Amino acid sequence: MKCPRCESTSYRKNGRLKARQRYQCKICGRQFLEPLASQPPASFLDERWPTVRNEQNGQTNRVEPKNSLPSPQTASFTQELLQLFNSPEFLKSPAFQHIIQTLHGKQQTQISSDSPISILLLDAENLNDLDGDVESFLSDLSRYPLTVKLAFANWKKTGGDSELFQRGYQMIHVPLGKDSADAQMIAMGAAISQHYRHAKEVFVCSSDWLLTYLITELEHQGFLVYRVSKKHPKQLPKIITVEQMNTGEIKSYSLRENSEIPSPQELFDKIEALISETHDSLEERLKKLSKIHQLFELEKKLNYYQTDSSTPSSELNSTPVQSSSISEQILEVVSASDSIKNKVDLEMAIQSVLTACLNGSKAKTTILISELAIEFKKVYGESPKTLIKKLNLGSNLCKFLQKCERFAVSQNKNVYQVCLKNTSASAINSQEELEKSLIEILTKLEPKYLNSLVPLEVLSQQFQLDYKISLSNLLKELKIATKVLTFITSSDAFILKKQQNKHHVTLAKK
Repeated sequence: MKCPRCESTSYRKNGRLKARQRYQCKICGRQFLEPLASQPPASFLDERWPTVRNEQNGQTNRVEPKNSLPSPQTASFTQELLQLFNSPEFLKSPAFQHIIQTLHGKQQTQISSDSPISILLLDAENLNDLDGDVESFLSDLSRYPLTVKLAFANWKKTGGDSELFQRGYQMIHVPLGKDSADAQMIAMGAAISQHYRHAKEVFVCSSDWLLTYLITELEHQGFLVYRVSKKHPKQLPKIITVEQMNTGEIKSYSLRENSEIPSPQELFDKIEALISETHDSLEERLKKLSKIHQLFELEKKLNYYQTDSSTPSSELNSTPVQSSSISEQILEVVSASDSIKNKVDLEMAIQSVLTACLNGSKAKTTILISELAIEFKKVYGESPKTLIKKLNLGSNLCKFLQKCERFAVSQNKNVYQVCLKNTSASAINSQEELEKSLIEILTKLEPKYLNSLVPLEVLSQQFQLDYKISLSNLLKELKIATKVLTFITSSDAFILKKQQNKHHVTLAKK
């Protein structure tokens, strides 16, 4: 018996699997089972032949089966079949063509079954946290089925060999010594294309720097290579990272939570969805509670007028009128949002609330979008975000305001503000008009600063105060530039200087 991989006759016994002896090659480490015999030995058949006891002499004789040898009639029939199958008439018959097509279909099925696979190489001495959940995570990342899994370690000093074996790993034993598992992984991993011709993807599970050589070699051979490691084993002992070496994409997995660590954008989306769901639920409950409270107050006032015997008749006669007015007030609060039936109604409602807020404070020219939402809910009993969803106008108040022509949205340190568009800003329709407006602002600001160098952010803030729209938004609307810095640099009317990591603007001297 020889090793099926390297054809070596040097092997040792390595347990049994389903009553069959298993061996491990001492040269390449391949595990294989003893071959099955083509037919049972004669002694095995003899033991199962029926026996008949001769009552005359008391001896037991074995009786061979009647069909153990072919009869002359069977041999003659077989000979006739062979002659029929070899005849030219049968070779040209539809029955023979059907047999050929069936065999050809089976051959095509066998060829198509050789589909691309993924291979996992595990340094069990270095990365011992690769449990079933992490393996499932790797399977989800791989493009092809994770079919072959090889684990390298000195199994005399590790205790996880039985678990890995139950999960289908081929256990590669290495002698005791530093970097022995790494050396064996490099030796076998570099020859993957020879032993597994259909492999397209390889997971190298180790944090040792020596495996970098193997990763480079596999990339040169055209494999998709993933490196699975613990980047910071001391600071983050429960985090495993998976880096796609061909693209540089990195995924992380939390062993403590048994789940993938999402990217910042995915995390923000999940938090936003959770907050939105919770907010909508609380809004609905608060709305119902507010209705119940208002109805309770109405009932209490009605009972007061009905049970107070000292109340004059004139007051009693006026009670229905007063209760009716209270009821109308309640209905007005409850159904105020019902009057908003389309986008135009919603814009008008937001404009009325925004105008009232700005008129209430003369110093303010803009208001936070969050404050606008709170004031809107006080007036209409329902948040603008909920109405936007009901009218199928989106799911975000800030994006809705940016699409409306009535409002101007600006951003200041990740905080969004809104104001009404000023008619003076609408008069700026070209780059020349915008430059003229900025020159007027700079002329007023230059005497206040040393060397007439006005900070760029001060210029932007003053423009927003004067025209009720941010300079960056106006540049985007006019399609002049996407950034204020780009516009100032490209314009001949201004000079841009950088001092102490800040940009300053002054007028160009003609």
